[in-house]
Amino acid sequence: SDGVTSYDFTAESGVDKGPFDFLNLQPISVSGCKYNDYNGDGLSAGDATIAGWPIYLEGTDGQGDDLALSTETGDDGCYAFEDLWPGSYTVFEDTPDGWINTTASSFDFDAVSGEDQTFDFLNFELGTICGMKYLDLDHSGAFNAPEVGIEGITIQLWLDGEVVAETTTDGGGSFCFTDLGPGDYRVGEVMPDSEDNPYMVWAQTEPGGDGFYDITVTSGTDVEDADFGNVCEYTGGLTWGYWQTHTGISEK
Repeated sequence: SDGVTSYDFTAESGVDKGPFDFLNLQPISVSGCKYNDYNGDGLSAGDATIAGWPIYLEGTDGQGDDLALSTETGDDGCYAFEDLWPGSYTVFEDTPDGWINTTASSFDFDAVSGEDQTFDFLNFELGTICGMKYLDLDHSGAFNAPEVGIEGITIQLWLDGEVVAETTTDGGGSFCFTDLGPGDYRVGEVMPDSEDNPYMVWAQTEPGGDGFYDITVTSGTDVEDADFGNVCEYTGGLTWGYWQTHTGISEK
């Protein structure tokens, strides 16, 4: 009999009693950990757990009771829901802006007496690559006052040998690529076109090497200094006044 832990009876000569059946179940737990998927490649060495992340459980137990529970991962980055009756449940997380899931964000399961469940959640924090394009007046390869940013220059983002995003520098010469998933990116500028003025020659001073930034985006990558420095040389004895008049770019 459901819920019965004892039976009272009076024994009588020659009269059998019973049956007296006892039914038991073992409550279960649902547990797991929350990981920062550093390389976005699934759980691997170096992926740290995350404390304080909300985890939820909803479902209906074998007695027909609806459950809606919540908890947070502890200091060890793990969570647990204890003493659950058999039933049908879902354990899930909310994914905040700026993060993506690299595992499922929810798991459905049927709880069976005595069979604990384990579900881990992995997430990747989207990356950002920003910088500026500036006129390198002193040819130093670094931005220094009173140097100014250059507006309207095309900056490209490459992944796996293809351009996956393109933007132009704003009024201050700045640009940003946001919400970047894991991968090895290359950032490059499209040099200003000198075809309309054969006396104007642009050259890059920053970065060095092949003129690109090669950046591996891992979880939470935030690059703010992918800067491009340029100088503009004029041939044929043209003056700074000519430069300012015909390009709109000032040396101050």
